[in-house]
Amino acid sequence: MSLLTLTETDFPYIDPADVGNIANVGYGTVEKVPCRCIKAGAVTTLTADITATQTSFNVKDASKFPAVPFIIQNGDERINVTAKSNSSFTVVTRAYDGTTAAAHKKDEIVFEAATEYVYLVSSGKLKQIKSVEVDDVILQSTEYVAYSGQAGDAHADYPGKAVIALTAETYIGKQKGNVSYQSYTPAPSRYSDVDMINAVINIDMLGKQSVWLSYAAEKGKIKTQRFTASVSNTGAAWGKIIASVTNLKTGAAMAVKEYIIDVSGSASVEIEITSDVWAVSFYIVPSVGSFSVSGMQRTVERSPIENTNSRQNVSSSARIVIGDRVTVDADWVIDETGDYGGIGNLIERPDWVIKHFISNHMDFMLTDIDSSSFTAAGVLYAAAITGGYKFSFVINDKIEYNKFAKNLAFQCRSTLQFRRDKWYLDYLPDVAPTPVRTISKSSLAGKYSKFTFNKMRLVDIANDLTAKFKRDYSSSGNLGTLNKSDAASKTKYGTYKKDVYFNAIRIQAMADDVMDFILLQRKAQLLNINFKVFWENFSLDAGDTFDINSPLYNGKKFYIENIRRVDKKKVNIIGLEWPG
Repeated sequence: MSLLTLTETDFPYIDPADVGNIANVGYGTVEKVPCRCIKAGAVTTLTADITATQTSFNVKDASKFPAVPFIIQNGDERINVTAKSNSSFTVVTRAYDGTTAAAHKKDEIVFEAATEYVYLVSSGKLKQIKSVEVDDVILQSTEYVAYSGQAGDAHADYPGKAVIALTAETYIGKQKGNVSYQSYTPAPSRYSDVDMINAVINIDMLGKQSVWLSYAAEKGKIKTQRFTASVSNTGAAWGKIIASVTNLKTGAAMAVKEYIIDVSGSASVEIEITSDVWAVSFYIVPSVGSFSVSGMQRTVERSPIENTNSRQNVSSSARIVIGDRVTVDADWVIDETGDYGGIGNLIERPDWVIKHFISNHMDFMLTDIDSSSFTAAGVLYAAAITGGYKFSFVINDKIEYNKFAKNLAFQCRSTLQFRRDKWYLDYLPDVAPTPVRTISKSSLAGKYSKFTFNKMRLVDIANDLTAKFKRDYSSSGNLGTLNKSDAASKTKYGTYKKDVYFNAIRIQAMADDVMDFILLQRKAQLLNINFKVFWENFSLDAGDTFDINSPLYNGKKFYIENIRRVDKKKVNIIGLEWPG
């Protein structure tokens, strides 16, 4: 099954900006992956000014709007449409939904006030959608419905596909007010001096769920956040409290205030920060004395939502109502047949991922895959690092399938070969294995055949490597960087830098292990060997290790990189020297 290209034929209500994009296909656990809006709500513009009472008017293009009746919005006014053509609307009700009728100007945006917006997470099923962000703001789980695409958990209109559905509120101008309030007032508490030594009143946590997370989903960027509380000294002597606001992501204090409170006295604690960081905690830490705390409150002021008429090139109402970018954290493809690690398991070990990719996206059957070599490689992946090798990546662009699969093998220090009508996966260890066979000149094809040796070119040496791993799907970069170099090689050959991209790797220990192997292979001028043999007498396969009987390099070990048929009788062998 090829990757799915998004079209209006398959998704009639897709955001035009997403047409032609590739639907996500993912493995392992990946964060902040952009989704495509497949039920986006139509947008058009007025072709002339209209009055506040006009009940029929022309628009640039009404063809993408749904069947009547439906609701449109122009500025802050909602309008109920009961008839339409490809270029006009006829309405029954202006000032619909309690809005106010107004005159509107030519070229103003008119958009469908849809009640549901659907985003395609994956072209197939996945294990679970863990969280959703809109324009880098985390949503509460109550603000969307996630469908994994599995049986019993699929959207009725998109069976077998993982999607998220976001519901718009009745009024779509500013989905939330510019200033929001939420209070948390615990019962008054009294503490002794001893009890206060390690006491922290953390109003951010309530039943292990942040009280303040509800603000994360509100539309509009945060301008200021104000934290307040009433604190009374209930002890027999003066007391002191320290109030602070902490960034939960970094652990850094964003603001700190200290209050001295006399016996039976009280104080109104107030801290204001100018920051759009949503993940914050408000702490009141008594350092001396006993107190009761009440009236804890957080006030958030947000920048106004931009006027919809200022966005002349918006492609759908979803971009007005929801946001420009919706991303998810998810556990992706699972094994549904028991062939890729166990039914219900996340497909993430490299042998299972490559096997699934070949059999599901390259039009091969499981019988076309050599199970023995894949199983043997899988055992080595599981033991390579603590927790084993694991791939985590998403495909969301066009690829060359064969090249992509072989690059996956490279990222787990392996070779992937299609030979004798099967796919073989071979893990390359640090130390050369025992040779399968010794090849001498008498084994070559013909009286005048010989071994040809070449040393790696200096330009192919790499002794100062930089790996980029943990791809950031919300941008064009990578979140992880790792450097490896070999001082002895740099002294002997000079410095040869190389950047290596591990877009399938998100675990630093795995990137580190694979980088060690690449450096081992590339830090010195290794030999390659080229020779021809008779096909009927040659039993080795790509990836096999052999040594040679030769006066020049007797006993040196090589592994077969390539086998190419020359004619009906002969094959050409290219081998690479084992390092070390």
